[in-house]
Amino acid sequence: MTQPAGAAAPAAGIAIAAMLSSTVGFALSDLFAKRLAAGGAGTPELVGLRLLCLGLWLGWLLLRGARLRRSRHAGLQLLRGLGITGSSLVFVLGLSFLPLAAATAIGFSSPIYITLLSAWLLRERVQPARWAWVVVGFAGVVAVAGPSPATFDVAALLPLTSALLWSAAMICTRLIGNDDDAFTTQIWTCAVGLACVGLVLAAAAPGTPRPAAAWSASQWIEGLAMGLAWSFAQWQVARAYARAQASALAPLAYIQMLWAGFLAWGVLGQPPTLRTMVGSALIALAGLGMLRTR
Repeated sequence: MTQPAGAAAPAAGIAIAAMLSSTVGFALSDLFAKRLAAGGAGTPELVGLRLLCLGLWLGWLLLRGARLRRSRHAGLQLLRGLGITGSSLVFVLGLSFLPLAAATAIGFSSPIYITLLSAWLLRERVQPARWAWVVVGFAGVVAVAGPSPATFDVAALLPLTSALLWSAAMICTRLIGNDDDAFTTQIWTCAVGLACVGLVLAAAAPGTPRPAAAWSASQWIEGLAMGLAWSFAQWQVARAYARAQASALAPLAYIQMLWAGFLAWGVLGQPPTLRTMVGSALIALAGLGMLRTR
């Protein structure tokens, strides 16, 4: 049903505001994750805390009347949850070794992988112009990671792997389509993620101290802020996509790279290098170009 003209503008404004605020939430969550990782916090604990906060938010929605429906694609939901959880674990681990701005920029290479996987797995026809943008995006990733063996940072493989796993999860989302609603999908993702993190923690050697148990009060405050910021961002993305077309909102996500650069410089004292800025610009340009040639 088409919205009345008078209602379309406010809805679009709300969607844009929600999407922009989500970029702040994701950037802040990654900032807190990097600070906590630098202080010795374990990757599973950080990802688990994010998922726990998301689970509390979903539980609150259930209490307010949200309905959990039976999934028609349980296998795909499981794979999607594994992909998103694996992506989060690898990306947070990467934050321990890479500057925040560089890790964020490489993480935004996912449209490249989505295009490649769509052509391979879904047999989608990809226009030549879209392949050209894939090359541009790949050049941006190479610029950030290091254009030569002498300057290449092996740690860049972590956010690259994260982007690949995220892209695989998005392929699962596309296959699920509208058969499962967004709330059911988020419940599955949260449950699979918490189970995976629980298994990782349970597999630790007996007697191994849990990093979270030794956190200071300030670290717990930052940890909760990290989880709440991430959950807030997820909620804002859901609000945005419920009110406007995905093609209109997706370009706004690249603003997160700007926030990551500002936060890394202002809070962590990590000014972005020329290589990171050029690579980020190429990755963003490729993403926007791929959107226009869909």
